[in-house]
Amino acid sequence: MNEPHITPTIYQHIFLSAPYPVILLERTNTSTSILQANHAFLNSALLDHSFMVGKRPEDLFCLENKRSTSELDISLEEAIQFVVKSGQPIHLENKGFCYLPKSGIKQLLFVGIIDITPLQNEKGNASIFMMSILPCKHAFAKENNQAEETEILKMELELSDRHLNNIIEGTSAGTWDWDIRTGDVKRKGAIFDEFLGENSNHFHIHNNTWQSLIHPDDLPRVFASNEAALQNKEVHFWEEDFRLRTTKKHYKWVRERGYIMRDKNGKAIRALGATQNVSEKHDYIEAIEEQNARLREIAWMQSHVVRAPLARMMGIVDVVQSVNLSPEEFKAFTRHFIESAKELDAIIHEISNKTLIQQRPK
Repeated sequence: MNEPHITPTIYQHIFLSAPYPVILLERTNTSTSILQANHAFLNSALLDHSFMVGKRPEDLFCLENKRSTSELDISLEEAIQFVVKSGQPIHLENKGFCYLPKSGIKQLLFVGIIDITPLQNEKGNASIFMMSILPCKHAFAKENNQAEETEILKMELELSDRHLNNIIEGTSAGTWDWDIRTGDVKRKGAIFDEFLGENSNHFHIHNNTWQSLIHPDDLPRVFASNEAALQNKEVHFWEEDFRLRTTKKHYKWVRERGYIMRDKNGKAIRALGATQNVSEKHDYIEAIEEQNARLREIAWMQSHVVRAPLARMMGIVDVVQSVNLSPEEFKAFTRHFIESAKELDAIIHEISNKTLIQQRPK
């Protein structure tokens, strides 16, 4: 797959690594076309990338209201035009994102939240738009009293959840949606149960709760990094590795990556992202560092500690070869030679033991 050249390049990184479905749109003159869809979208929607690229999004997809008939309706084309003309992002909740095949029969792909956000380049121009789709069964705030519509909604919810679970399982991560203005965070994924308790993703949890679980040694760094990203109007992506306390009171390493949404003044108002368990990677790094420390110790012993008794032994040999020694002197030098040899033997045994520890699998 040929990756598009997007400036700044950080947007491409956000787009490719997003655990939720995302489509990039490109505005050229008077039309908007699909530039690329990320892996999460293609895998969940079962659509081919080459088939979508270059086509107008409204020719392939449409939006439908999924709460009630009284909700203001808006088409996908109207939503895109609003973002193009205003330069502001649009946030649409409780929408069904449907595929329009040639057969004319709509195919529901996702039910949830649609965000269309303009991405500015270095010159401040917005020609690339990112359409994020957050499949979410919580998009339905009310139950429909009509049995038939209730059954349809139930099927749509199951489909939406299945897509989202496939995305989460495929990335070994949990997703989160942080309302920065209120501090509330909605989480999705079994990974959070280990830190917040079972079924933690069914609740809105304040961000302070999550921060209270961060290792004290990591908290200042993580807090400063996050605050700097939120305050910098040019920053739209944040990522950090840190240790998090589990419900069993021990720590595991996680990696958090988030995309920051801003209002027209550049103030951070919302962040979407993912949390991934990376303990295995950090444990491996720590094991490598311990291994390197032992290797350095072995190398130092070989180059320094071994040299002392060896130098004494070589000196004794030189004296014995070059000087006529009395029997008593010869015995004394022999005794010193044996003592140095024993010392050297003990050092070699110690090096050998360290080498065995180094090679022994954990």
